[in-house]
Amino acid sequence: MKDFVENYKDIRLCAHAFSDWSGCKTIADCTHVSLKFAVPCGNGEWYTITTYTHMGELSAARIFCHDRVKETEKVVETPAELAEFINGIKPKDAPSIVLEETGHSFARWAKVSPKGTIAVRYHSGGDAYHRDIPLPQDGELVDDASKDWRGSEYRCNVFWNVADAAKSLWDKALNDLKRLQDFCKREKEKEDKELAVGATRIDALLKFQENAKTIEEKISEKWNSMSTEDKARTLKIARKSPKPKKK
Repeated sequence: MKDFVENYKDIRLCAHAFSDWSGCKTIADCTHVSLKFAVPCGNGEWYTITTYTHMGELSAARIFCHDRVKETEKVVETPAELAEFINGIKPKDAPSIVLEETGHSFARWAKVSPKGTIAVRYHSGGDAYHRDIPLPQDGELVDDASKDWRGSEYRCNVFWNVADAAKSLWDKALNDLKRLQDFCKREKEKEDKELAVGATRIDALLKFQENAKTIEEKISEKWNSMSTEDKARTLKIARKSPKPKKK
């Protein structure tokens, strides 16, 4: 049974930092933060869990062997820990605000220019555009899209306070965590029932095979399981004591 299914109560939220480009290996290279799921496995290490959703319902989950929690990831227990993680990738060369995608998929930092504007990215007709807009107020919605969202548009919540952005991400992810734990609980109950049925079938098989053994097979098994002393007693062979040496 998979570790995360057996230990579904130990699954936690895991902050994951990344960027528009692939190959981001250190926090310093990251610009975005999303939330994943992680669980401690039998080898004592934390692994992230990949989930699959079909028609809005969680349909599968699994751990890949290379999915150990990486340098750009951290298991977080509270919104405050998540906020601290997001602050860890805050730009140091300019004032910044947080844009959080309204579907709660991720949050990213947006730098504020000396002119009091931020750059937003969007797609239209398959083409990508950049434009500067006046600094939005806290709580506003703005259109924004990252480079890898081909042809799609979405809106972002504006947060001047990183703690508010973290709380928004956290609340949605917490609901998803509950769904994953419920899924794993059902999988564990299903597995336990299947194992119980399997144990009954195997027990019936072993009893049948035991009863079907010939007398010779049973005698042979009994004999092979006996110690040397028991075999000697059965054959009534007495061990001879060594004769004392003559002086």
